Amino acid sequence: MAQEGGIINESVNIIDTPGHVDFTIEVERALRVLDGAILVMCSVGGVHSQYITVDRKMRRYEVPRVAFINKLDIMGADPWKVLNQARAKLRHHSAAVQVPIGLEENIQGLVDLIHVKANFYHGSNSENVVAGDIAYFVACI
Repeated sequence: MAQEGGIINESVNIIDTPGHVDFTIEVERALRVLDGAILVMCSVGGVHSQYITVDRKMRRYEVPRVAFINKLDIMGADPWKVLNQARAKLRHHSAAVQVPIGLEENIQGLVDLIHVKANFYHGSNSENVVAGDIAYFVACI
């Protein structure tokens, strides 16, 4: 972070490491320089062995992290299974901060538990996000 004439300039560098076991050394090198990490897990595949390896390295280098569960719109998506696997296999103290409204082809949005709002996806590609009250969400079900 640099300061020039009262203006603070900040930058964020994103390092996207491959998840394949052949790139374990590259992942370890990246973890040495990180201030934080986002662990992206598939809602269909769940927690597999490479996640456990990477998480072990994150603990070694004391990298703070959050987990993100993606692919909620794919057949077989089960974010609750992945959340429970993160607790059991990775020993994460996990809690959902967003809850999907529907799954697979029926996904309609997310409930943001932090801001107590429901975000609905509209449009052919869900390009429009409309925020509403959770009470409105409950009425739509």
